[in-house]
Amino acid sequence: MLIYLVVFFFSILFTYIAERSIAKNRKQFIAFSVLSVGLPVLLSGLRDNSVGTDTEGYVAWVWNIVSRCSDWDSFLHLYHGGYFADIEFGYLMVNFVANVFSNDVHSVYFLTGLLSILPIYIAIYHYRAKVPMWLSMAIFLLTYYNLSLNLTRQSIALAFCIYAFRYVEQRRWFKLVVMFIVILGFHNTGFIFIPAVVMFLLMEHLRWRGKIIFLLACFVSLMIAFRYVDVLLFASVTYGLLPEKFLYYQIDEMTGFLSRSNFIVYIFESLLMLMVILSRASRKMKSRLFSYFTLKCIGVYSFTLSTLSMWAFRISYYFNFPADCLFLPSSLNTLRQNGKTNLYRWSLVLLISLLLFNWYFNIVIKNANETYPYKSSILGI
Repeated sequence: MLIYLVVFFFSILFTYIAERSIAKNRKQFIAFSVLSVGLPVLLSGLRDNSVGTDTEGYVAWVWNIVSRCSDWDSFLHLYHGGYFADIEFGYLMVNFVANVFSNDVHSVYFLTGLLSILPIYIAIYHYRAKVPMWLSMAIFLLTYYNLSLNLTRQSIALAFCIYAFRYVEQRRWFKLVVMFIVILGFHNTGFIFIPAVVMFLLMEHLRWRGKIIFLLACFVSLMIAFRYVDVLLFASVTYGLLPEKFLYYQIDEMTGFLSRSNFIVYIFESLLMLMVILSRASRKMKSRLFSYFTLKCIGVYSFTLSTLSMWAFRISYYFNFPADCLFLPSSLNTLRQNGKTNLYRWSLVLLISLLLFNWYFNIVIKNANETYPYKSSILGI
């Protein structure tokens, strides 16, 4: 447990120092940014294959095949021959590049760890006028870092989703399309990013009554969708939107499950965002914050639908991930900008305390994602 907390602490600290150095000392900013990203990447790269459920699954399996490829032609031959089943091409390319530099599987751990964190760090750097960088990093590490050691491909896709949201707010559509292709290249569920973006854009343009009606319509639509999740999954597989493996998420095949501790955290985060909306802010600011709040609400609601299907928890990440790492910090930062410093500080204390408790409960006690205890034969742990 201690090694995780030490890495988290120094990564957050270095992010804070880097953020403070942006205007004063560019070299110092780069140095501390490298340290901030590098520490959790090292932790990911040096782990044994027993850390993370998927590490001993498709991660090891794909690497064993790719490591036998002597050149690009042999790699393409195996790919077109169906040796990699339904593993996405982007993830396969990561393995191929890692194999060029090393024949050790840890090179894949390093590279996937980097791709799970670096896009997020770059995104929060570009959002730094709205978002305290250290807070976004803290939320990511305490909520999603251990998940990235398990759900490797989807974690990379989610990291690029956060990066892509800057293009959504800047209305840079070509770059957004490119990012969407990249996201799909790492996980098939990335197509959920499209409705997430559409919902976000609609909420920005609707008036208040329209926003509320649209949010309620989303709730009803999601409920209906997951009532018929078996039909939707079968249709998605039939028409090639999803690979055949996703039939595993049918209700008849897997019973739903809801993590109560995560649900409590999500509800608390939603209430924090709602509190900021109800505080004294300009009408334009409240409209933007409500768009953020809507995305979070849909994420929480889809997460609760995990009781109907385990498929729902994968969908919920495409709403909760950007809402937690970008929009929640941005909402809280509004309190500070409006002079509500004490409320801002108490909100941070409560939020970080709850995230720490939830991390301890899920990772240490329940061993969610099978990332505890941390083991590394290289480090002698």
